[in-house]
Amino acid sequence: MRHRCKIERDNATGTSDWGGPNEPNWVTHLASLPCRTWFEADAEVIDGDKSAVIEARKIIVPLGTDVTEKDRVAEIKDRLGNVIFTGPAGVRAVGRRADHLELTVMEVS
Repeated sequence: MRHRCKIERDNATGTSDWGGPNEPNWVTHLASLPCRTWFEADAEVIDGDKSAVIEARKIIVPLGTDVTEKDRVAEIKDRLGNVIFTGPAGVRAVGRRADHLELTVMEVS
């Protein structure tokens, strides 16, 4: 896998003064995870005479990697260390394949 990604996990615990969850506290979970990333058409939105294609970022990681839908991707670098994606991007889905996991992520703004 030619890319490396940084996965963050929320380690906030307890509840706020109002009884809800505390603000997320994102910390590095996996600092340099081997991966490969690309874009894939996810949906087409048509509004009158306008249309747009929504792209989903896909990332494959080694089978057995500890990553869940509660994590997020903070950054992806190429094999030379150049940043090719700066997140955060929330993990929407984790799909298990025969020899890898496939993550579908959504950018958070």
